[in-house]
Amino acid sequence: MNCIQEFLEAQQKEKLPVYLYGCGAAAIWYLQFADRYDITIDGIIDGTLNDREEYKWHGFRVSSLTHVSDECDCAHIIISAPAHRREIKKIIQDRKIPGWHVYTFDPTTDVLQRNMAAERRAYFKEHAKELQFLYDKLADDKSKHVLRQIIKGSLENNCDCYQDIAGESQYFPDFILRNLSEEAVFLDAGAYNGDTIRAFVEAVHHKYRKIYAFEPDKKNIEAAKKEFRDDKIVYFENGVGEKQEVCYLSNESNGIDGGARVVDCCSVCTSVIRTVRIDEIVHDNVTYLKMDIEGMELQALKGAKKLIQSCKPMLAVSVYHKTEDIVEIPKYICSLNSTYQLYLRHYWAHNGTDTVLFGV
Repeated sequence: MNCIQEFLEAQQKEKLPVYLYGCGAAAIWYLQFADRYDITIDGIIDGTLNDREEYKWHGFRVSSLTHVSDECDCAHIIISAPAHRREIKKIIQDRKIPGWHVYTFDPTTDVLQRNMAAERRAYFKEHAKELQFLYDKLADDKSKHVLRQIIKGSLENNCDCYQDIAGESQYFPDFILRNLSEEAVFLDAGAYNGDTIRAFVEAVHHKYRKIYAFEPDKKNIEAAKKEFRDDKIVYFENGVGEKQEVCYLSNESNGIDGGARVVDCCSVCTSVIRTVRIDEIVHDNVTYLKMDIEGMELQALKGAKKLIQSCKPMLAVSVYHKTEDIVEIPKYICSLNSTYQLYLRHYWAHNGTDTVLFGV
């Protein structure tokens, strides 16, 4: 049973008051979820408020944790600030309120999975031979199991298939770590706010030769620069692609944890970015190349063709943004260098997002 089903069945069995914890931008998705299932939201908790402070937000009463806990000793609490789910869960646990039942889930999953499953079901059936090619190329049994579960989860629209394959240490599994050295040159395409740079620096114990970071969002790259003031890190406020061009981005992602996505026209975009070819920018012996760039991965790999062929860096490439990525990206990588050993890992337990293809 997934977390959404668990909450819906619990609410049907015992109709307790329902509160959201968190009223940031993501909370809108939870309000839409509640409306879709005709669930009454009795209020919203804002952890930054003092004991008796209150305000209205989208017509809902927003109160402090203390205020709600004093008023209600039995309730269903849905964490609606996913970026802070762990700390919120601990705060609630420390309160030791036995009648509070806490839930964490992505409210878009039930809708997205139905849409994604229909698309993937048709694609996977049509490209069975290519999937078999990938399966045969995978270097270990764990990768093969991950692929089987991803296919099964998509075909059956069954989120439970992702539970046992969700891993940790994204981008830095053992087969990557053991090949990193003090001469490591890391290229981070989709550097966000420096989160993967941080993980890399920690993984190599601050001993590396160079980092090249590409991130088109100005706020994100400024955050990374603020945290990492190192002459060995070179920042580029650009996206990466097959050619130098202007792309349109929308921040209306397909899920609450998603980033910006590439759109076709300016009328629905929230920002404009310029992409560059990695081959035209980086002339170094890159040893590890990571890409998580909202569906632009295949184009970016084509723009890094010379680098990949000449350096054969280790690769970590997201293959979940587009249905066809899980077939087309490994096929393209093998066309550049057939000696790559391919590994597949998955990092999100609730749906088919956060699947990464590694090449070593």
